[in-house]
Amino acid sequence: QRLRWWDRVEPEDKRRARLWVGLKDWVLHALTGIWATDLSLASTTGLLNLQSLEWDTGVLRLAGVLPEQLPPLVSPGAVVGTLTDTAAAATGLPAGLPVVAGGSDGAMASLGTGIARPGQTVITVGTSGAVRKVVDEPWFDPGERTFCYLLTDKPGPPLWFIGGAINNGGLTLQWAREKLYPDLEGAAGYEQLAQDAASVPPGAEGVFLLPYFAGERSPHWAPKDRGMMYGLGMAHNRAHFARAAMEGVANCLADVWDALYGSDLTDEVVRLTGGITRTPLWVQIVADMLGVPLMALDVADTSATGAALLGMHTLGLIGPDQMARTVEAGPVYVPDSRTHKFYKQHHREYRALRRGMAAMGETLENLKESYT
Repeated sequence: QRLRWWDRVEPEDKRRARLWVGLKDWVLHALTGIWATDLSLASTTGLLNLQSLEWDTGVLRLAGVLPEQLPPLVSPGAVVGTLTDTAAAATGLPAGLPVVAGGSDGAMASLGTGIARPGQTVITVGTSGAVRKVVDEPWFDPGERTFCYLLTDKPGPPLWFIGGAINNGGLTLQWAREKLYPDLEGAAGYEQLAQDAASVPPGAEGVFLLPYFAGERSPHWAPKDRGMMYGLGMAHNRAHFARAAMEGVANCLADVWDALYGSDLTDEVVRLTGGITRTPLWVQIVADMLGVPLMALDVADTSATGAALLGMHTLGLIGPDQMARTVEAGPVYVPDSRTHKFYKQHHREYRALRRGMAAMGETLENLKESYT
């Protein structure tokens, strides 16, 4: 779509373009003087054939781009080149330093949690959120609810990761803290929010928050969605809102989880990263909602960690098995079976509310059009 945009808006510039590159490609070129696109990042563009791992000529034709107008494809673990004298002077690093291609943010974040086997899953909740599962062959959801990207093509056979991203993770708790706890700043507000949420039973006594403050991505692809509170009564207070906010994000993750796993449960301990790990109650809510054990990892930047591990492996500093063992294990949150049973029904009710909200939004849009 972005390449097609140039046809509509700047056709002359597109005609004159010699090479189409991404930001990461440009950085690699600035460091080494070599143009290249790693297969992991290329798989996120929609231009790569995931079976052959080559640029897809049919898709390129639709985009109006020739194969020679895209950089050569390289393995995420390939040494693209070495640091040039100019780049060395700009960065303070030694000239001649090997530069490894690396991969997409999601791929490196997955490696940075220590997962590298098919069937393993990692959940990340920061400002937004994501669920990613490693698979040994490309998998495409019939309903187009999820993505499928290359994780790495070596060592060993290629691995992919499938999953989906939600727009509203920590953003939801930020909204709750700012709107419901204006008397408390920063960490104090979040601490009080968590204490209040813990004082309310699962289900927040009938209060639901549909946390679509910034629209939604997977699995609904609904950028126009907006948040909604439901079930408010005279007896409810901000503690119920706090609990409903945490459960709302857990429900969004459950939507993605269901698209990946359906009714199946995994025997693997699912790894959890991001700011959510600083709030144990919230982690437990997600574990109870999904019905799977979660290991909370204390990794400051999983993408940077994954890139470092890949680079160390490429240079022979660590082996494939060590990549997974390098990440230190964290506490495991085991789901409560009774609470999980309750949350399964809670999630069904949540999804019914979302369908109603979507239908109402469509009706309102139609009404607006009829009056304009």
